[in-house]
Amino acid sequence: MKLLTGRYTKQLKSNLLQLQPLHPFGPEWSAQRELSDELKHFIVQRAEEFLHFEWPSLNAALFMDFARTGNRVRYETPYFIRRHALQALIVGEWLEGKGRFLDDLINGLWATCEETTWILPAHLYMGRRKQEPLADDSEPLIDLFAGETGALLAWGLYLLEPALAGVSPLLVERIQKELKRRIIDPYLERNDFWWMLEVNPFGINNWAPWCTSNCLGIILLHEPDEARRIEAVVKGMRTLDLFIANYTADGGCDEGSSYWYRAGGSLLDCLDILYMASGGQINIYDEPLIREIGRFMLKAYIDDDYFVNYADGSARQSGTPVCLYRYGERIMDQQLSALGRRLHRQRREQGMLLQTECLYRELQELACYVHLTAPGREEVFLQDSWMSDLQIITARESSEAANGFYLSAKGGHNAENHNHNDVGQFIVYLDGKPLLVDPGVGTYTAQTFSEQRYDIWCMQSSYHNLPAINGFQQQAGQEYAAHSCDYKVTPERASLTVELAGAYPAEAGLESWRRSVELHRIETAKVTIKEEVVLLQETADIAMHWITPCLPVSKTNHELRLISEGRETVRVQYTGPFLKCRIERIELEDEKLRDVWGEPQLYRIVWMPESSVKTAAWQFSVFRE
Repeated sequence: MKLLTGRYTKQLKSNLLQLQPLHPFGPEWSAQRELSDELKHFIVQRAEEFLHFEWPSLNAALFMDFARTGNRVRYETPYFIRRHALQALIVGEWLEGKGRFLDDLINGLWATCEETTWILPAHLYMGRRKQEPLADDSEPLIDLFAGETGALLAWGLYLLEPALAGVSPLLVERIQKELKRRIIDPYLERNDFWWMLEVNPFGINNWAPWCTSNCLGIILLHEPDEARRIEAVVKGMRTLDLFIANYTADGGCDEGSSYWYRAGGSLLDCLDILYMASGGQINIYDEPLIREIGRFMLKAYIDDDYFVNYADGSARQSGTPVCLYRYGERIMDQQLSALGRRLHRQRREQGMLLQTECLYRELQELACYVHLTAPGREEVFLQDSWMSDLQIITARESSEAANGFYLSAKGGHNAENHNHNDVGQFIVYLDGKPLLVDPGVGTYTAQTFSEQRYDIWCMQSSYHNLPAINGFQQQAGQEYAAHSCDYKVTPERASLTVELAGAYPAEAGLESWRRSVELHRIETAKVTIKEEVVLLQETADIAMHWITPCLPVSKTNHELRLISEGRETVRVQYTGPFLKCRIERIELEDEKLRDVWGEPQLYRIVWMPESSVKTAAWQFSVFRE
């Protein structure tokens, strides 16, 4: 599938398609006219926070900390503070234009140019001297955040070149030199960065469009040679074609919904840059697959800031609402645009008037701010969806509102991008709030992407809503997969039935574990989970795990309650052979997980048969008290 190179390479190389300067704003657009006084005040006030700013040090010992301890946070915190400050000062000076922020801005630009490397310590594996704890400044590498840093400087120069040159042309020359040395030349001269997908030992994921979007923006802004500009565009289109071809027809993002903003969302950035640079001639927004990649986020949306969060996705997401809005506008999908407006409104109500983490996206947000904030209907709830390739179901009681039960479940396999061992996982929400959940992922460390990944508790199947049999959990690998997935939907109910035995090692002694999860919409709404088990030998060593942020309280032998302050109590009843129920408290030591769940703990409910079974069937019903 060569949606881009197959259509546009020949036109570019034969000069039938001329590349144009990039301009994120329309010709009639004016910040002073288009932006509200409230937003202009916010932008200036944000910049004022960094007047006389002491730029935090990024010293060698701090850089080596990752190699020594595996900790990413201690270096990355000041690294990102510097870039956040620089972005705030750039936009503040661009809007106000009085020179008040220039000295602090120049300090930040100069400090960034002086950094030995723009990549993160965790990404040194990309280099030829990967065993070293420090960066080799003779080999500029392009990772996610070297690209982001380069784009910050490139778009900053786009906005402020006359003002910066007025202080000293040497400053402009230095920025241009660093962009050429660190980004433009390596991008054009190397094919072995794995995310380019020319030489690819790590698979295909969000790195491909994310890095490509920044490299294309930098080159189209600051590379004067037309032949090199064309070469960059063709190379970028080649990477994007491979990235798009890796998607299946349902458009699902197997990295997790929070990664969509840097997978599908960065694909949008690339397509928009190509659209701008070609005067609208490079345009594949009408392709069904491009449409479905965008609509994935509608399928994953639950309510408020909650999304379905398989793999390394986070259940609560700040994300980039402008990406959803812009994507919806490009593919002419009013629901997706409305979801972007809804999330943007929710965050404005929390005081977040600008919600983008990179300068290019902030400029896009400013360019369409009037439309983002325009009143309009927010019909954003899909009643049912089925992603047949990812084998993910979502279902709610009604498309009119988030009230009622929401169910999602998955089949899939255990070698997905950002994989958790979670074949057969399900989640349940009630009235838009979490009930039975996927914990998500904690703060990244060296261990997260190492051979010890599955020693981390939240990657393991026993810390999902999944069983362990004879002490064995699910295993990692594409061969550990769901079988016989059967999706059914009617106006009254939606269900997914999946065979889980293939996700477990032979030592588990499983002949079959057939799970059916179902949302019942009629009469008294409820969710049911049916477990039909056939073992090779009798055993009582079965543990069926459920994870919840609610307080579980045993009521009778066959019933418990899930209690949460300010929410309706939920009852769980089951039928089948007698089960013991153990309730465990999971202390959330990771700050990221505490922020997501708003509590210092989750609870794990463990259902265990009191006596040995060889075949058994249990049905759990979850309903309002």
